[in-house]
Amino acid sequence: MARARHPLEAGDPPVDRIAAEVGLATGASLRQPLYAAIGVSPQAHRRTFRQTR
Repeated sequence: MARARHPLEAGDPPVDRIAAEVGLATGASLRQPLYAAIGVSPQAHRRTFRQTR
């Protein structure tokens, strides 16, 4: 999940594209484990990170 967090924090690529870049089949394949790991959705993580910059 660490590999997926950087693109979420750094820009606006779609979740499906980030998932593909880190070797996952779909955005859902990224959303579920990311939520389990950090407790928020990819979009919520993106918003939170941008607010703290």
